[in-house]
Amino acid sequence: MINDIVKKLKYSRLKPEERYLYDLTFSITTVDEKYKNIIFYENKDNKVLFHYDIPFDLWVDYSIWKKLYGDFNLNDNDIKTLINNIFLTHFNITTVKSINPY
Repeated sequence: MINDIVKKLKYSRLKPEERYLYDLTFSITTVDEKYKNIIFYENKDNKVLFHYDIPFDLWVDYSIWKKLYGDFNLNDNDIKTLINNIFLTHFNITTVKSINPY
């Protein structure tokens, strides 16, 4: 019960762009059986939103990049930092050297 309260409090303190990406990452599933060194992250419609080329490159669907850029007025560096912070935390990936739109 206390954990739920803490989670709700942390969530309520997120910036709008953080909340958007946080909600997005919790609504996707991991699909990793297609290729040995790539992990795909799909939404409920089976659209790949992210793919991680192990061990370094994270690719982000352009629609996500465009929304963060347009709706939240973030520049490329801000987008990369935001994605890196949330993605590393949620998916326990230890190394991402580059984040790119596709």
